[in-house]
Amino acid sequence: MEKKNLPIGIEFYKKIIDEDYYYVDKTLMIKELLDRQSYVIFIPDPEGSERRWRSTC
Repeated sequence: MEKKNLPIGIEFYKKIIDEDYYYVDKTLMIKELLDRQSYVIFIPDPEGSERRWRSTC
């Protein structure tokens, strides 16, 4: 199995796909979060900062 590079710092999907970086599609995770009907969902900032998105349903 060939090792792929991690797309650290790459913002554009096209570049990730064209240059064969490791990619995990988490689209279905969004549906699962919405189906749970939680009062609060915390999603960490992809840049790793201390900010948190807060959403109430």
